[in-house]
Amino acid sequence: MKKNIIRFTACLLVASIAVSSAGIPIKAAKKASVKTKKVTMQVGKKKTISLKNKKKKAVYTFKSKNVKIVKVSKKGVMTARKTGKTKISVKEKLGKKTKNIGTVTVTVKDASADKKKPQPTQPAAQTAQPPAVQTAAATPAAPTAPASTDSPEPTVAPPSPIYPVIKDTPEKLNRRLDGVEYGEQITTTYYSKTTGKNRNAIIILPPGYTDEKKYPVLYLFHGGMGDENDWTGGGIRYMIGNMIADGEAEEMIVVLPNCRCREDDSAANADGFAAGHVQSFDNFLNDFRDNLMPFMEANYSVATGRENTAVAGLSMGGRVSLNIGITLADRVGYTGAFSPAYGIFPYSANGLTEEGLFTEETFTLPEEYNNRTFLMINTGNQDNMVKEEPNRYHQALEKNGVHHTYFTLDGSHDWPVWRNGFYNFTRYLFHPQAENTPSDPAGTDPNAPVELKEIVYDVPTTFDRSQNDVTYGEVEKIEYYSTTTGKKRKANIILPAGYSTDKRYPVLYLLHGISGDENEWLDQGRPKYIIGNLVAQGLAKEMIVVIPNCRARADDQASSEFSLDHYAAFDNFINDLKANLMPYMKENYSIAEGRKNTAIAGLSMGARESLNIGLHMPETFGYIAAFSCGYGVFAYSANGVSEPGLFTEETMRLPDAYKDNTLLMLNNGTSEGGENAIGGTCHKALEKNGTPHIFYVTEGGHDFKVWKHGLYNFALQIFN
Repeated sequence: MKKNIIRFTACLLVASIAVSSAGIPIKAAKKASVKTKKVTMQVGKKKTISLKNKKKKAVYTFKSKNVKIVKVSKKGVMTARKTGKTKISVKEKLGKKTKNIGTVTVTVKDASADKKKPQPTQPAAQTAQPPAVQTAAATPAAPTAPASTDSPEPTVAPPSPIYPVIKDTPEKLNRRLDGVEYGEQITTTYYSKTTGKNRNAIIILPPGYTDEKKYPVLYLFHGGMGDENDWTGGGIRYMIGNMIADGEAEEMIVVLPNCRCREDDSAANADGFAAGHVQSFDNFLNDFRDNLMPFMEANYSVATGRENTAVAGLSMGGRVSLNIGITLADRVGYTGAFSPAYGIFPYSANGLTEEGLFTEETFTLPEEYNNRTFLMINTGNQDNMVKEEPNRYHQALEKNGVHHTYFTLDGSHDWPVWRNGFYNFTRYLFHPQAENTPSDPAGTDPNAPVELKEIVYDVPTTFDRSQNDVTYGEVEKIEYYSTTTGKKRKANIILPAGYSTDKRYPVLYLLHGISGDENEWLDQGRPKYIIGNLVAQGLAKEMIVVIPNCRARADDQASSEFSLDHYAAFDNFINDLKANLMPYMKENYSIAEGRKNTAIAGLSMGARESLNIGLHMPETFGYIAAFSCGYGVFAYSANGVSEPGLFTEETMRLPDAYKDNTLLMLNNGTSEGGENAIGGTCHKALEKNGTPHIFYVTEGGHDFKVWKHGLYNFALQIFN
């Protein structure tokens, strides 16, 4: 057999080249230990535990004896929460052995009075909020005392990215229905230090509200010409009541404030597009943070923390919700914007010019809250009021790598669009995902280094054939609605043998080539038998295989055309996958979530897309494979087409956080260029950038002999 080539980066070869030599004295490795055993901190401050002599393959864990005093993250970052003394134990796990390597004694002292005062939370690069409006009113009555003036403890819940399935609005969502119990609707006032006067709000309690329970809160904002009564006219009490009764929403408190934060906060008329009017909506951030939230916590049975706090709004209220949701990401875990208005970015419209609350570069979430925030934007495709602004916001978030959902639907700047946004947003609020939906049934640490098996060159002769003594899973043909293309799209699902909703299964997304579609792998690649045989032999994990059509455009019929439009349809599949196919799988199949349970692989043009998707979504995919990668990963001119490339040699890499816990695999056939094929070029760039990966060459050309070989070896490696 012709000599085959296999390349691993240095950090993946350590285990295979580390050998012991008899008779040669070896110096004992130093034991890992903590650098500092005693630490003093102030409330609200953070420090990282430093370790000496850490071992590359070891996993280190940290545990606080009293998390009410000090909590500690997986990376050893301590956060002082209240005064007192506690201990942090540190353990080292190497292979099957776990041992204590030290203890850190932490003393937490009270901070100074100045440091106890709540500080506004603003991104450094963001335009400052307008100052609180000063009024000439007489001294008002004393304000309601807030429950707490301390800044809330930062959290990162919701615990995992949410991929919603967008549904049509139920016909009678905003109607009173027989047999449904609706919560009490209360009109109240709270004192606003921001405006120096009492302000109105409407509160809708859940049915059966009791002080014995704590309820999450949705703050819902009106449009530019409305006030606290805007959403009540849209049927909000019935909408939330019907959703709770149908089990489509959690019990929650809904708060409808007046977002016009100035002395004259009555509903607008002639000055609707005046600078002072729109800026009063921006000033509401201060009123929300300093007055309304403390009022709710002092007077209602509210569950606190960002995982229990949502904001949403229509039109001008959508601008407000985006401003608050991004700026106060430490307090708000869910943000919805329905037809959001101008003003997030600089603009001139309606006789008004504004500098914008953000630039496209600063319109992002802090790293600790990205992928831990549910952010949704929708708009009508015939909206002549806000026009392309919602899409502009979506494009900026996408460019900045902020996990979010964006969709359009038939409609204009009106209630059918806003009710649909509210319905789809509210369905995903406040779900206890971390406790009730284990993302990893095997308990795999998503940050654990990948463990590799050797590449098998001489695969069994019947590896892709049906065996008499093996039971194979069923193939299901499905259709899902794609908001990306505006039509239903097809995919094939290969279920594991004995598939049961009592179990959760990892998922492999398997992508076709330029002239194929969802049937190419089934017709020629035999994945049902390749994976089924490996599972039967105990060499691979049970998994669900999803084979989609990667041509994400209106005309997605199989075609071999070499054109920019055709290639762009493949690159657009990342949006369809995120917004539609993955949510469909989550809703309709018993899947295990999390990056350690999600893999993607493809052949030729599908290999280009597996790299595009996998390297741009490493928080989602823990396993990435490219078999005989096609043109377009780097700049090229071929087949009458020139493209700038999805990556440069410098950008072909994984972020540091995902380098050692991602399996990245490429292969090529000897007669399609071997190391000199595109896969080899990718390999050299990855190697240059220090990104761990596997690259190997096997006999064959640009054909299924190579691609099936790649799938066999990839299936051996994943989900272990």
